[in-house]
Amino acid sequence: MRFGLRDPAPPVSVAAWRELARKRLPDMAWQYIESAADDGLTRSENETGFARWRLRQRSLAGVSAPRMSVEMAGQSLALPVALAPTGAAGISHWTGDIAATCAAEARGTRAVISTAASYTLEEIARATDCDHWFQLYPFGDRGPVQRLMARAAA
Repeated sequence: MRFGLRDPAPPVSVAAWRELARKRLPDMAWQYIESAADDGLTRSENETGFARWRLRQRSLAGVSAPRMSVEMAGQSLALPVALAPTGAAGISHWTGDIAATCAAEARGTRAVISTAASYTLEEIARATDCDHWFQLYPFGDRGPVQRLMARAAA
């Protein structure tokens, strides 16, 4: 018989997950993930806005079989959320966008693939079964943008 401390329980808050990520990620990856555009105003306003929301648990409210499913952008989803696009997801883990997209799909929702994804659209499509969504940064030259849109549609 072996004695010792068990592995700690997984984090249960965003702050605890953030601290764990900070300890495990290389500085370059952490700086990229933690950064905000320009002066950080939008990030600050988003954090303030989300801080006003609370989840209120209601027990014995008469709902015996809650339904979380929803139709979003013409697709039936098991959850009323989608995984937001994250450029260069591969810097936090080598499986990056593919793992994130597969995880969203496995939970019955969809991912939004970033224009700045670490994997090509074709690699992500080969790794998944469902159609996911694409976030397009429409750069000035229409030719490359149209080709990118065609690849995303395919």
